[in-house]
Amino acid sequence: MNLARNMTRLLHMPGKLEVFSTGTKEEIDSLRKQFGEFKDEFESLPHKMAELKDDIDAAKMELTGLTQILENVEARAAVQMAQQSASILRAVLRQRSAMRLAMPATDPDAAQLISPVEGHKSLAECYELLSREAPIAYEIWRRLVDVNEATYEGCPVHSCSVAGHEMAELFACFLVPYLTGTVLDIGCGPQPFPVYLREHPPNHIAGIDPLLPVDPHPFTFVQGICEFLPWEDNLFDLVSIATSFDHVLLIDRALDEIHRVLKPTGHLVIWTSFVSGAAVYDPYGSDVAPVDEYHLFHFDRGWFEELMSKRYVQREMISLAETSGSCFYSFQPA
Repeated sequence: MNLARNMTRLLHMPGKLEVFSTGTKEEIDSLRKQFGEFKDEFESLPHKMAELKDDIDAAKMELTGLTQILENVEARAAVQMAQQSASILRAVLRQRSAMRLAMPATDPDAAQLISPVEGHKSLAECYELLSREAPIAYEIWRRLVDVNEATYEGCPVHSCSVAGHEMAELFACFLVPYLTGTVLDIGCGPQPFPVYLREHPPNHIAGIDPLLPVDPHPFTFVQGICEFLPWEDNLFDLVSIATSFDHVLLIDRALDEIHRVLKPTGHLVIWTSFVSGAAVYDPYGSDVAPVDEYHLFHFDRGWFEELMSKRYVQREMISLAETSGSCFYSFQPA
């Protein structure tokens, strides 16, 4: 009854019903229009996102290019700085040669008692002793000695301390303030006379090397190894080692022997190179293996300096490692 009554009332109010119907229709049309616009916007999103992705990718490529340019600039600057530093160090080293004029001259005619002790061990006997102390490492090391000997054939300038080898010439400059009195050169090489010792009288020099020279050395020479030095205690004012310390089998024994023959006021001068992160060398272990075709080990600067500090005091160091890999050190007995 109430529903019928209400419907009758609506039928008698046509104006109000028309307004109601018209208003509802306009709202629906507006909503439909808004929905259509929203739908168009929504459907266009993938295209806009693709365009945005393209813009982002282009920006990334541009940023990558700029980063590469910056890295190249920084790398070139680092190389230039290293080269400039190395040039300065080279100039400083060459200026050291002038120091010789202010140093007391070594009398080339003065007799020096630097002959080896009588009855010293032969090379074969030294090899036998090494094979007993470090049998596994010795077998590998002995093969590497032969490999290295083959690379020195003809004394090539890149492998031997001959005229024209820039680092050998610079090592000669580094040696100037230490090159006095009696000198022992460990690993004197197959060339008759190492270029870094050319300013010193031959009768004040002794050399030791397992390899025989291509022509006789003009100084006292022993075919041997530095683990067994055939000289008396406290004999030498200078012990020099040029690029041969990383070819030693027993470093600890070699350092002890050098300490024994070096005068308390003498100097040990070493030319070496480093491989960052190289493992500490232990020739007495069971897992010894060569690190390349010429070496049983490489020095890392950290453990090299720590090793040296046990028996020696570092007095000077010049590094040309950035351009040549070489470092020059001087030590004195602790």
